[in-house]
Amino acid sequence: MAKDKVFAKGFFVEKPRAGAPSFVKGRVSVKVSDAIAFLNSNANASGFVNLDLQESTDGTKMYLALNDWKPNKETATTDEDIASSIPF
Repeated sequence: MAKDKVFAKGFFVEKPRAGAPSFVKGRVSVKVSDAIAFLNSNANASGFVNLDLQESTDGTKMYLALNDWKPNKETATTDEDIASSIPF
């Protein structure tokens, strides 16, 4: 069952303006009061909020959505797991 998408409140993403250089991929505007509230309520245990830059299905808008993916504990690896698998 798919989870409902959580849009990043206070963040607004737009495609580059006409004539912008090719290295400009878009513009993000932030409404500080809304963004701070969103960030405070969605911070993970490490204090980070992960966001995905996405495009609407019709391709007309871009937006930021909360990325709350967590690795499966059964498949997560640690540095020790990786180090112990090196054959030398």
